[in-house]
This record gives sequence, C-alpha cells and structure tokens, in this order.
Amino acid sequence: MSLPTALWDEFREDARAHFAAVIPSYRFERLEEVDAELAIEEIDGELFSLLERLEPHGMNNPRPIFTAEVASVGATRALGASGARGRLRRSGGDLEWLCWRREILEEFPPEAGFQARYRLSRNRAGRVEAEILDARPIQRSTMEALSLRWEPEMEQTAS
Repeated sequence: MSLPTALWDEFREDARAHFAAVIPSYRFERLEEVDAELAIEEIDGELFSLLERLEPHGMNNPRPIFTAEVASVGATRALGASGARGRLRRSGGDLEWLCWRREILEEFPPEAGFQARYRLSRNRAGRVEAEILDARPIQRSTMEALSLRWEPEMEQTAS
C-alpha cells in the first residue's frame, strides 16, 4: 500500500480526527509512575545492595523508580549532546547523578530545590548513582501551603 505525497496532509488530518474520536484523551497523557519515596539522604551502600537483589532488571522487571525532594542540583557538566551530570550534596557524602535530558534541569537555578523522579544504579567506577528521569518544582500540599505557624496572641496582662 502506498500513498501519493499530495494526499499526505489529508490522510494525517483524517487519522488525527479518527484517533481523537475513538481514543480517550487521558490515554495520551504522560504517566509518571513512582514505586516509592526515598530521600536522597537515605541512599547508602547497604540499601543499594538490597536493591541489587531485585535484579536482573528488564522489560518485566524494571528498576524501581523513586521520588525525593532535592535541595539543589549544584554544578553540572555536559554529558553527550543532551545529557548532564553532577553531584547532589548530602550529609553522608555527595551522590553522583546523571540526566539524559538536560533541559528538564536547566529551568532550575543551581541553588533551587526540586522534586525528582529517579532510579539508582552503579556507574562505571562502581559508585551508586542516581539517574534523574524527571524534575518539577517542589509541590507543597494545600495544607502545608496554607498553614502558617500559628502562635496564640499573647494575653495582655494588667500591670
């Protein structure tokens, strides 16, 4: 089957209209799955050794995806045409990271915090490394955003 070039635009518009009519729009929304919340501070060799027991990873057994608030991405350096790498500062020592989509981190100033979706692996040097899959501004819950520290008014006492 072939399609003359002159009919391509008409075919494309008809196909888009057909798919829009038969496929619910939510099916085209990006799904961001997370297996667990895991603070960057909690990552250490012992935890990673436990995660390695879940291997081998593949299509039917993907690497777990975690989420955490990251204080800042710090200094970065280019990795190939579109990636970046650096170190996340934490009390237990820096955690190396890489991201294959540098543009998702470029919207944050180096000192700005963000919510990251990531997975863990060992790099070529054998150190634990976080692969940042996605990043967005930190979202506070409505209650957190609305709650101001409430302090009862000091009762005025008569002197």
